[in-house]
This record gives sequence, structure tokens and C-alpha cells, in this order.
Amino acid sequence: MIVDLPQDTAPSLMLVPLDKIILIADRDLHLRGIKQIPKPLTLTALNNYFGQLLVQPHELNTMNKENNAKLKLKILIAEDNEVNREVTCRRLKSVGHEVTATVDGQAALELWRSKNFDLILVDLQMPLLDGMSLVKCIREEEIKSQRRPTKLVALTGMNYSDMNSRELKEVGLDDYFSKPIRGTDLINKINQLFVAIDPPSPLDEFHQALIDADEDEIEDLKCAGRVFLRHSQTVIRQFEHVMQGADAESIIKECHNLKGMLALMSCPTLAHFAGELEQVPHGPRAKEYGKKLSDGLRRLEHSLNLSAVLVPHGQDKN
Repeated sequence: MIVDLPQDTAPSLMLVPLDKIILIADRDLHLRGIKQIPKPLTLTALNNYFGQLLVQPHELNTMNKENNAKLKLKILIAEDNEVNREVTCRRLKSVGHEVTATVDGQAALELWRSKNFDLILVDLQMPLLDGMSLVKCIREEEIKSQRRPTKLVALTGMNYSDMNSRELKEVGLDDYFSKPIRGTDLINKINQLFVAIDPPSPLDEFHQALIDADEDEIEDLKCAGRVFLRHSQTVIRQFEHVMQGADAESIIKECHNLKGMLALMSCPTLAHFAGELEQVPHGPRAKEYGKKLSDGLRRLEHSLNLSAVLVPHGQDKN
């Protein structure tokens, strides 16, 4: 049974065995014991999900072991503590990964610029360039040059247990490891990180669509992106203004326009938030969705301004 779960609705499915249910639900909803596919639903997510279900459990276990055994990654470690650096390097090399190590963030940035890495393990407290600054530089340059995103994982002694996956992605990180790290846990978490199917974040959906589109669609997307940049400051300001007021009709009208524009730009996550607000402008999650949409529009504006394939008013760079 595949159930599309409406927003703010608690499922009442007691007559159906939990192992026979798959919920299509909001990413923020976590229900213990029930399998979920997050909204917005994509054909790729369905294909990957049911592709795994078609494999028998014993075959899946065998496949996972084989995949983990064959996983050979190019990994960069940016860690100024010699003991942590040497131990982590040795453990990763022992399972076949190609490992490069450096002691500061600036050197890590230069290495990343000159070589393709699958994963960078980033100590957040480093000399010359700290971990968060390194992450920010890499993400900005990836957007600007249309480079394939590198998995970025923080190594930290601080507790980030309160941060969810969305918040980690907003600062540019894919995950974090708390120190001290046991070798087995490190290997397992890296395997999970590269086996897991990550939905695109709102920041990347436009650029991912450019990569996947054919020649005609690319020009349409570029046109939509340029128009958005031309009016983005006004659009964002107007949306935030109507969200501060109590006029439901103004919110509905503004979100309807935003939903259509974002759909044209192939940004389904942000279009989903606009659609929810259009349907229920004063619902229990309206404030939350308004903030997510506002933040998402600002990140989208920032990424398009950095993009090498767009300029604000459609002129060629020359």
C-alpha cells in the first residue's frame, strides 16, 4: 500500500501491517517503523526504491557487501592534529581508499582545486582557513564552475546532534563525524554516505536540471533564471512583506505566482512550499514554510548570481 500522506495528517492504518505500507510524506515527518519516500516525489526516487525492493533480502545483503568491498574513493583529509590524521589515513588506506592528507584549510582548498576528490573530511578548527570557511569556498566555486559536488564531512569534537540533514546541507556539509572516531564506524558511515540516495537540495535543483536537460530545455531554463535574477530582489521583498501581514488573499496570490515561476525553473522543493502556502495560507505550518521558502529564494538568488552560465540581464559575458 503506497499512501500519499497529506500535510499535518496523522496516519490511521492500524488494519494494515506496517511492513506493507510506504508513505509518500514530507521530509520533516519521521514515523517509526514505516517506510517513507520523501516529497516532492520523483521518478528517480521511485525507480531506486523499488529497484532495491525487487532484490531478495539475501541478495541485497550480498550486493551491499560487494559494493562496500569495491568502494574505492579518492579522499582528502584536512586535519591539523597529527595523531588523528595518521590514524584516519591508515584506516582508510587499509580498505583500499586513495588518501591525501594536509594540515590546514588553505592547503586543502588548493589540493581540491587541482584534483578531483570523492570525499573531503574537514576538521572544523584548522590554521590559515578554518573548516566552515573551507566548506563555503568549495561550495561557491562548485556553483560558479558547474563542478560536480564533492561530499564534505566535518570532523569535530563539538556536538551537532541537534542539527538535522536539511540544516547540515544549508551550511554546505553532507554529514559530520564526532571525535574520537572508531575505525569501523568511520568506514561504515562513509559506505552509507555513498550508498544513500540524496535528494537534491533546493540550492542545487536548478543547476541539476541544467545538467539533465536537452539543448532546447537548457535555453528555457537559462531564460527563466535570468528573468528571476532581474526581479529577484523585488520578488523576495514582496513575498516576505505579504507573509508578515494577515491578508490570506495576498499570500495566496503571491504564492501562486511563485509556484509557477519555481516550477518553470525546475525547483520542485521550493515550488512545493509555495503550493502548500497557497492552499493553506494560515495553516499550522505556514510560518515554517514561509521561512523555508524565503531562505530558499535567497539561496537560489545567491547561487544564480555566482553561476558561470547566467548573467543578471541576459547579456553575454563579453
